[in-house]
Order: sequence, then structure tokens, then C-alpha cells
Amino acid sequence: MTPDQLYTIIGSVVAVGISLAVLILRATSRIDRVQSEGAADRRALQASMDTFRTEMQRLAERQSRLEGATGD
Repeated sequence: MTPDQLYTIIGSVVAVGISLAVLILRATSRIDRVQSEGAADRRALQASMDTFRTEMQRLAERQSRLEGATGD
């Protein structure tokens, strides 16, 4: 095996290794971004559910007062 062939093989292995590393980093970055977007969506949904729960509680209290006032 000549030195040129050896350098070609080593260069190819290094290039493939770097390419795989870049692909792994990009995939990890995308996963992190999707997870953070999902967390933001869950927080927004939770906030809207809290608001809904509060409004339903108020409605139930008003209905209870009205039913109690009419003697039913």
C-alpha cells in the first residue's frame, strides 16, 4: 500500500466521521427545538385549561346561588 492510498483511506474515514458528527448534531438540535416548542404548546394549553376551569367554577357558583335563592 502506497502512502497516497493510505492518505486517501484516512482522509475518507475522517470525512465520513465529520459528516456523521454534523448529522448527529443537526438531528439533536432539531429534536431539542421540537421538544421546546412542544413544551410551550403544553404551557399554553394548560393556561387555557386553567382559565376554563376558573370560569366553569364561577358559573357553578352562580348557578348554585340562583338555585338556592329560588328554593329548589
